[in-house]
This record gives sequence, structure tokens and C-alpha cells, in this order.
Amino acid sequence: MLTNLDFLNPNQPWPPEDDETLARLSVYEANRELFEGRQASVYNSLFSKMERIIPHFKDIIDYPVVLNFQKLLSLKAADLLFGDAPVITAGRENGKAAKAVEEIMKNGGGESGLVNIAYMAAVDMSRYGDGLFYIYKKDGRPCIDVTQPSIWFPVVNPENLKEITHHVLGWVASGNPQDKRDKRRYRLKVHIHGKGSVETREYEVRPNSMSGAYRIGEMIGKPRIAKTGLSDFAIVQVSNLRTSDRSTGIDDYRDVNSIVYELMVRFSQISKILDKHASPSMQGPGSALEKDPATGEYRLVTGNYFKRDSGDDPTVEYLTWDGQLSAAFDEIKALMNQLYILSEMSPALLGDESNGHGGAISGTALRLRMISPLAKVNRIKMSFTPALKKVVRLASELMRIRGLDDADISIKWQSGLPNDPREEADIMNIRTGGRPTMSVQRALKVYDGMTDQSAEKELADIAGDAGIADP
Repeated sequence: MLTNLDFLNPNQPWPPEDDETLARLSVYEANRELFEGRQASVYNSLFSKMERIIPHFKDIIDYPVVLNFQKLLSLKAADLLFGDAPVITAGRENGKAAKAVEEIMKNGGGESGLVNIAYMAAVDMSRYGDGLFYIYKKDGRPCIDVTQPSIWFPVVNPENLKEITHHVLGWVASGNPQDKRDKRRYRLKVHIHGKGSVETREYEVRPNSMSGAYRIGEMIGKPRIAKTGLSDFAIVQVSNLRTSDRSTGIDDYRDVNSIVYELMVRFSQISKILDKHASPSMQGPGSALEKDPATGEYRLVTGNYFKRDSGDDPTVEYLTWDGQLSAAFDEIKALMNQLYILSEMSPALLGDESNGHGGAISGTALRLRMISPLAKVNRIKMSFTPALKKVVRLASELMRIRGLDDADISIKWQSGLPNDPREEADIMNIRTGGRPTMSVQRALKVYDGMTDQSAEKELADIAGDAGIADP
């Protein structure tokens, strides 16, 4: 772990070579490959272990079937969080703070909006363990964005690993290869974020062709320090799961990687077996073959009559094959069950239609099936709630709204599950003792999408039909 800024001194390696940082960056690279559907590039590293059991394992195993459960886990968690957007308010209705929060929600994330930016942070939090909001000012207006954790190097207090003293963003950029005067072909650009300020540095770096890493050279120019206009860091971290001995979060993929790997092997092997026996062979007497005069090869001409003089003569028939795949499918079923348990995801959420999971069910039944995913999402909300409040408060500071505290900001989360109108109507019927809670005109507007004028015309037509039926 990084406890000071000495890793930015000249002649130091880049990225920093402490064990925790290298392990974190390695996980980021592998999880990005998994998320983008390149499972083979990650799982091929397991071949060396399987070679001890099955000789020439690389020659008989490939991945015609790619099961991207990892991406599905990240998207479903983000869908439950922000698919049904939370409502963020502050202060009195129509007050200065309330209007500022409304503006931040609408335009704080640029054209995307704050909810879409938060959705990206939730995906990063699932696949990397951490999502990073970045608050800055652009064209005189506050802007909220996300930055990638692969260029983020937190510096922590050694006495309290959860306390970050600096957020360092660093990346290597190449120079202009067309400019012969540009001798600095590779540059390390560093932003060191403190509370209320950011220091920008630029270094020469020398690439190491053997390891793919770099060596930091001399600093180019002098460091530049600028005020951010914020009372805190411009980087806001939101973590998936952290413990007392970790400064970064734990991703969702590491617990299910081995299960997904085994599922891909099983499905791929079943697919290869079925393909191999999709064209069955035949057996019969040699008299059933005819010689092709053009090629000189013997071949079986189907559709002919093959004479059998006695019951002992062999027949022309297909070779039948029993693959005995029931054990493979039983293993797949057991692995899928463990995948649901370890990922804390429900079969109904992931689209599993076996065992009746895909049928139409009531809202109550759906919530009972979603107990584990909803508990996981509630745990994530515990991290997102203070982070979003902090992001909104810092963005309001760039709008020169002072005195707004995190306690003044309210976030109302939605469940992310579809509503059941019939169930809601039954509940309202019970609570009101059978009295109506909606006028006919409003029902036409809500459920048929009518305007006031079209609803009034429809009611007049209904009254006219009733008059004709019962004069």
C-alpha cells in the first residue's frame, strides 16, 4: 500500500511495485477482459494447472461457448440501484438548495445526467470493487464524471487504512512521434488531489521493454498547484465491500470466476460431443458398397435395396450412440445453484426459466425470490448514499451555495422491481374498506394515456351507450 508520495520520486518504477498495488491493477485488467467477453484470455492461465491432470489439455479444450455471467452480475446490480432512478432533494421545496440539486441531477453529469454517471460508477464498483466520482468545473458550471480506477493510486494513513490522505491520478502518455524535436516520447502525467487543491506534475519516463513497466525520470518544469473551490477531495470513492485492513473494495467476480470457468468447460465439452455425433455412421456388409469409377473409392448408395438371404446376414443400419450426458447436466445444475448462492443473485433476476422461474408471478412472490439480491443491493446503497450526498454537496459548492450539509440532502431509493398494479389495488381496497380511490376520468388518463379532452369524450360516449341500453 502507498503511505506517502515517495513513489513519485525520480528513478522509481511506474506503476508502483508494492504488492497491493500490483495485485489490484492485475485484478482490474483481468476483470475488464471478463466484462468485455474475452473470457478465454483470462481462463487460459488455468491451463497449466489442468495439464497436470489431463495431458495436452490445450489441444482438446477450447471455448466455443462463452458464458459472460460476470457482466450480467454488474449490470443487474446497477439496474436494481439506478434502473428506477432515486429521488434526491435538499432543503425546502422550491428553495435555493432544492433548485440547485435539481440542476445538478439534470445537468451535473453533462449530457448524461447524474443518474447515468452514477450507473457507470456502480458498474465499476461491481467489476473493480471501487467506483470513483470526479467533481470539477467546466465552462463555469459544475460537472460530475467518473474516472477509471486503473489510473487511481490512493495514499493512505498507515494508522488507519480507510483514511485517504491523497488521491493520485497518474497515466503514461506518448509524445508526438512526428515531431523530431520532441525527445520526451513518453510522459507521466500526475494529478495529486488534496482537500481543496490539486497539484499537477509531469515526468519523463523510460519504458522497460522486458517488464512493460516504466522508470520515472526527471520532472518536466515545475509542479502547478490550483484551487478546486471544494472543501474536500475532488475524487469521491464508493466501495463495494471494505474491511478494516483494506483501503479499496472487493470486486464481485473473484467469488464466481472458478464456477463460471467450470461451466464454460462443461458446456463447451457437451457441445463438442454433440457436434461429433451429429452425423451418425453406418454399418453393413461389404456387398452394400459400390465402386465409384471416377475416383476408385467405395461408397454406400442409400435408397437401394440390400438383399438378405438369411437372418444371419448383417443389415445396413446406423450406429447408435448414447453419450451418457446426464451426469454432465447434473453437474451444470449444481454449479448454477452455487453460482446463484455465491453471487447473491436470484434465478428470476438472471433470467433462469427452468423450474418455473420464468413464469408470471405476483409482486409478493417476486420479492420473496429476490430476498438475497435485494439484501445485496441494500448493502451497496449503504455505500452509495453518503457518496452521492457528498457528490451533490461538492457540486453545489461550485455553484457558490454554501452551508448545505450532507444531512440536509435526502435520497429516496427505489426498489428497482416492477410494480404489480393488481396487488396495489387489492391493498388499497383493503385499507379503504372497499371505497374507490380513483375517478374514472383519472383511470382513463393513467392506464389508457388519454388527455383531459379525450377522457371527457370517452365518458360522454359511455353515458350515451348506457342511455341507449336502458332508456
